[in-house]
Amino acid sequence: LFPYTTLFRSEAETKEEEKDPWNYWLFRVGARGFFNGQESNRRSNLNFNVSARRVTEKNKFSLRVGFGENKSVFTFDGEDIIAINNNKFLDVEDVISINNHWSAGAFGNLGTSTFSNRDMYWSFKPAIEYNFFKYDESAKKQLTLSYRNGVVYNKYIERSIFGQNEEHLWEHNILLGGSVRQEWGNINGEASFNQYLHDTTLNSLGFFLGANIRIFKGFNFDVSGNYRITRNQINLPAGDVSLEELLLQQQQLQSGYNYFVSIGFSYSFGSIYNTVVNPRFNF
Repeated sequence: LFPYTTLFRSEAETKEEEKDPWNYWLFRVGARGFFNGQESNRRSNLNFNVSARRVTEKNKFSLRVGFGENKSVFTFDGEDIIAINNNKFLDVEDVISINNHWSAGAFGNLGTSTFSNRDMYWSFKPAIEYNFFKYDESAKKQLTLSYRNGVVYNKYIERSIFGQNEEHLWEHNILLGGSVRQEWGNINGEASFNQYLHDTTLNSLGFFLGANIRIFKGFNFDVSGNYRITRNQINLPAGDVSLEELLLQQQQLQSGYNYFVSIGFSYSFGSIYNTVVNPRFNF
């Protein structure tokens, strides 16, 4: 009787899951912004994004589309000088589960960024990841080491400091990351190293720490920050930067480091079976 009962429950659960109208898909719409200023200048930043994601134990797929706008106003001699930067992006990620410690994936993106001097960019990088914990034991914690290697294409708005209007490059990335998950949300952090293979002196080293807190079902509050040491700014435009461009931050400047702090919220809806835990590649 016991084996029969177990089998009956398993079939019932399977039939119930097959009725999932969303087929494990999860959709998210998000927005964030910040505003700061003083008497002679002010700045605003707005970002919007939409994503679709499907997670099962064997596969993870994610697609994300977004738009951002950064507006700066500088008041000089009674006149306002206004500069607007914008960016658009499409990110696609897919990961396959190999076994309890290994995963393989592919990551691609496409977009534009006036601030980064990119009229268009895209990249495609296959990847491999190893988890020091077993994946089926890492619902609450994990520590992973991953490696990506692939091609990067940049078409510049202005000729780059290396005299390029457009170029194809090979780049690899190494990342060590960890996370802790609880019922109230999660905390995660990582250290990463990026390097162009045609010139190994062009590299960067970064650190990230973030937290996501569940306020109520579907509604989340998040805060994060990162710091990066940069030696790989191949996209910088050639020539001198004008005083106006410097004050209004119309383009990316040469810098040995950068940092960013973000606060925002998001609302999720979709499959009632989106509680499947698959922490591979931590996305």
